[in-house]
Amino acid sequence: MSYSCLSAAYDGRGNIVGNPDFVNPSAGDFRLSSTSPCMDAGTSDGEDIPSTDIDGVPRPQGAGIDMGAYEYYKEDKVPVKGEDLSKAKSP
Repeated sequence: MSYSCLSAAYDGRGNIVGNPDFVNPSAGDFRLSSTSPCMDAGTSDGEDIPSTDIDGVPRPQGAGIDMGAYEYYKEDKVPVKGEDLSKAKSP
């Protein structure tokens, strides 16, 4: 096994030890949080590296490919063309 985030040391190229810091694993949300050590810690070496993650997000979004099935990205909320913002709640 290589390029994995594990709770205990495991011999392998690119492995790291630590909490992957998923968004909400108890609810099945295994996307990376903004503080995950798995961000930019993967590798693009190999023949079978997809150009998008499991949700279709292009890879990489940062300095390198993230470990795991999900590529971290900051989702910007942009109004959809024609959306009426006059009824939007303000903070």
